[in-house]
Amino acid sequence: AKVTLIEAMQAAEREPAGKMWEKCQAKLGDDGMQQLITHVRDLSYAKRSSQPVEKDIVTRFQLNQHGLEFMENHLVPCAERLAALRNHTVGRDDQRAAISRALHHMQFAGHVYWCPAGMCWLETRGNNDSDTRAFFELLARKVWLLRISGADQVEHERRFIALANEIKSDLGPSDMTELQASDKAVRKARENLLSRTFYDKRYSRPVLRYLSDLLGSDPGEISGDSVTVEHVLPRNPGDQSHWAEMFGDVRSISNYAHRIGNLALLSFGDNQLVGNSEYAEKRGVLSESGFVLSQDAAAAEQWTPEHVMRRSEQLVQRIFEHWQLDFDAQHK
Repeated sequence: AKVTLIEAMQAAEREPAGKMWEKCQAKLGDDGMQQLITHVRDLSYAKRSSQPVEKDIVTRFQLNQHGLEFMENHLVPCAERLAALRNHTVGRDDQRAAISRALHHMQFAGHVYWCPAGMCWLETRGNNDSDTRAFFELLARKVWLLRISGADQVEHERRFIALANEIKSDLGPSDMTELQASDKAVRKARENLLSRTFYDKRYSRPVLRYLSDLLGSDPGEISGDSVTVEHVLPRNPGDQSHWAEMFGDVRSISNYAHRIGNLALLSFGDNQLVGNSEYAEKRGVLSESGFVLSQDAAAAEQWTPEHVMRRSEQLVQRIFEHWQLDFDAQHK
């Protein structure tokens, strides 16, 4: 991207433009710079584009005539805002911890589609606006509702670009249409979180990390190396096990094994250690694991079908409480 954009500029502008690029790159890294120019393009066009981002930038900002102007007035300020989002240096001192938590939660979701909206807020409303905390907390809710309700990349991009456009109005965060939790998205999120196939969904690990943080402790990335997902009721426990007596045949077990209420976190070594052990043996390992989600699981005296269903609802309800949404209203 650097070569394409700078070579489009006039010869006299290329050296100073290159130095500005390198300063931005020092803050954001190579991947961050590619994300940056995409965000700059999206904010400038105020709509989704399917064209190559470099082509759009060269054309939109007329780099053959206004290269340095683009660097000074667009790329560099946007790089500073993106760095602030990444480094969690957003908001007044009395709001910064809460905003930092919201930014962490958005980063757990595993994409950057929300960044143009965050950058637009910082440009339009400023770092010290009294509504900055409310905005980023509602933005984090929007990020997760879209992710869990199954929105695709195009829908993500459209929704957050639309939000960036709305930020430029005088509306407060709670009055912005794009920050509202639609009934459809909330119902779908509830359904997916309570699904019998939750574990198989692409967002299951990010959700478990998010949920763990809500319960009090971020376990870090659930990669399968240092942190793994533990099925308390094993997926294949064996016909002669106590698990089979409690949960029934293979088909019945599959109705519970992948639900959110049956999941916990363990280190790779502990996961291998407990394997298909009975709950009485697993419970001590879960309790002493250091993972808050596992300690929550270990609080149960017995692991039964009823408990898996009840715990599923309790965990999802915790997420809804954080979103300030009525969990039960979506089931009426």
